[in-house]
Amino acid sequence: MISGNPSRDVTPAFLARVKEWLESSGEMLVILRFLCMAGGKDYTICRSFEDFLKMVDIVPNGTEIILFKDRQLPIRGRVDDAFIVHAQKELPQSAEYLIVILEPVRDDFFLPTGAMGEGHDELLEHLEQLRGREVALGRCPPFWVGDHEGLVSASKGGIDGPR
Repeated sequence: MISGNPSRDVTPAFLARVKEWLESSGEMLVILRFLCMAGGKDYTICRSFEDFLKMVDIVPNGTEIILFKDRQLPIRGRVDDAFIVHAQKELPQSAEYLIVILEPVRDDFFLPTGAMGEGHDELLEHLEQLRGREVALGRCPPFWVGDHEGLVSASKGGIDGPR
């Protein structure tokens, strides 16, 4: 059931927190959960408040926007053979991971791009597809828990529903 919930909307207080967190950390992992895509997800790392506002503007109403205060995905670099070996050493074989492309898809805006997976076989497939691209990688942070001091979320338009 889809419902309107103004307290879950992208409010000025929510935006003030986003701006504060970006100013203190320099970047923020954003997970987008789409209501219109049966819970489909996308991922990005925002480094500016302006890019964050652009992203909020283009996502559809009902998109849940989940933000992490602290830097996530510590394995960073351009995907090559050495990066792949390093990633497999850093992540346990059965770990659920998140990978986010750090390079803009377009010059004028950073579009969300990333993938979740589990285990080294799936990780190797994802990394091979991203060979030559700059990425951030790490254990998938628990975005499904409720808001707390290190995670905040809102639902664009205040439209909430099952995901």
